[in-house]
Amino acid sequence: MTMDNESVSFLNNPDSWPLWPICPLVLHSNDRGWSRMGVVFAKGVCPPDGQHTVYECDMYQLATDQPLIPQLEKFPKHPFTSFATMVAAGWAVD
Repeated sequence: MTMDNESVSFLNNPDSWPLWPICPLVLHSNDRGWSRMGVVFAKGVCPPDGQHTVYECDMYQLATDQPLIPQLEKFPKHPFTSFATMVAAGWAVD
């Protein structure tokens, strides 16, 4: 099994995520070594069907004492049709 397949398998089993309902992600960049941080949420946590949407932020930017959806609206979002397409685009479990 390749690392990509392992990542997709992990993402498809949100009950195993240590920080459920959040799974932190990273997108490594070849230019200057910078990485972009992101988060994805378990199905049913973020509309519209945010199960396959990467919100580009560090999970520590999210306040636990405030509603989640309004916080996410300020971050770039990257919707995907599946976890496989997300991983193919370079996003990896962090």
